[in-house]
Amino acid sequence: MDGLNQVQFRIVENEQDGRHLVAIRDLSPGDLIFNESPTAFSPGVAEGVCIVCLRRIEAGVCSKCWWPVCGERCKESTVHQEECRYLASCLASGEDSSLPTRHLLVLRCLLLKNNPRVWDRVLRLRGHHGMQSLIQKDEDFIMDPYYRDLAMFIRNDCGLTNVASDELAMVYTLVTSSSLNMAVEGREFPGLYLTGALLTQSCIQNTRCVFKGRDNKLFLYAATDIKKGEKITHSRLKNLVHTGTIERRRVLKEMFVDCYCPRCSGQSEMGTHVSAVLCQRCEGMCLPQNPTDQDSPWQCAGCGAGVSADFVNTLLLSIQEEELQAEEGMSKLEAFTEKNKRILPANHYLITSEKAKFFLQFNATDSATTVTKIQAGKEILQLADSLEPGLSLHRESILIHLGTCLQILVGNEMMRIYSGADDDETLSDQEIFAAFRDANICFKQALASAVLEEALDGSKKTATGKIRESLSMLEDMKRDFDNMDANA
Repeated sequence: MDGLNQVQFRIVENEQDGRHLVAIRDLSPGDLIFNESPTAFSPGVAEGVCIVCLRRIEAGVCSKCWWPVCGERCKESTVHQEECRYLASCLASGEDSSLPTRHLLVLRCLLLKNNPRVWDRVLRLRGHHGMQSLIQKDEDFIMDPYYRDLAMFIRNDCGLTNVASDELAMVYTLVTSSSLNMAVEGREFPGLYLTGALLTQSCIQNTRCVFKGRDNKLFLYAATDIKKGEKITHSRLKNLVHTGTIERRRVLKEMFVDCYCPRCSGQSEMGTHVSAVLCQRCEGMCLPQNPTDQDSPWQCAGCGAGVSADFVNTLLLSIQEEELQAEEGMSKLEAFTEKNKRILPANHYLITSEKAKFFLQFNATDSATTVTKIQAGKEILQLADSLEPGLSLHRESILIHLGTCLQILVGNEMMRIYSGADDDETLSDQEIFAAFRDANICFKQALASAVLEEALDGSKKTATGKIRESLSMLEDMKRDFDNMDANA
């Protein structure tokens, strides 16, 4: 890990949480907790990128191994020099014409054995998730087609026959459960950060991971207030607002992580009820009696009626698979909500997912549609404040789009006033002033979040420039509206 001006955390180990990070002082949103360069990284399944710098390339290969590199600098880099002789015998073959780049991260981790100090830190990550670690048995690896393919690549293709089965399984498990997705030129690639790997998995994360610079250094910021002694957490999943507990835990188990965060272990998911279904006997909500057990029966909080987990899963699957045709004059969101209003509560993640599709699409910009979008955006933002709070990337995206919708609305209203149009769908001056105020708040909150992405050397494209332009434009519009109001 790179140097810090002030140490913000310490590593703690116990049986329940394994090795994890806790804050040693109170942290505020935006505080830098640590920064760290990746110990190993790879292009993952991506094609058309240099395997060293991960930048896009159309041509260019190493003259020794024939794997894609963008130039001499990457070809002569330490990371490639060490792996080149093993990759030289691993050319694409058979029906699959692509190179097995998906296994490159495991190979690079295994080659860390040549550095005993780093390898010792890698070994100390075994089972570091504590009770959240899903222990795999030998037969689990044998039945895993991806692991079998990996073993063939390491032993047969690369010739590393001295790698023991338990060692390969350990690295495979570690990479699957602990790597972070680095963001490079709008694409994501897996990377192993030895300190970042110790972040506790939680679907209510209190940090934000930002990747900067040519070496894809991780900068970990506090996204919310973190109290002294509190665990420092991160979610390995995205779209937390749009997913229910069953789906999140299913995906996490594929990463060998069994999440027991407050959201996953709480019946109501922090009081949002995003996974609940409506009781057909009363107006209550049916919730799983044990959310961490996928087979747990569900029970109505009102009348106590029960249904099986299989029934709920089948019901939700049928709703997702149904092709819904919206009637004329009705949006797909309205049609979906109307059809399922007796099954799904307003905050259900399936409704929120449809709401997000409607909110994020750029089509008609008339005031009526824009007002509906603004309402949808505010409802999604309210959920994000509970499930992805603070300076999260998803909340930032919602704020930018909500601010833009509000800006479009006041622009439409100003054009109406300027043209002298008179209709029943106009907004009052108070409503227009409120829209200006809300748009300003959205953009300023989004800017406070987006500045975390900025690199000191200005090498990284961020949303800050466009947000500042929107704030400047909003200020000009407000001044023009004040003048119009004064001259009325």
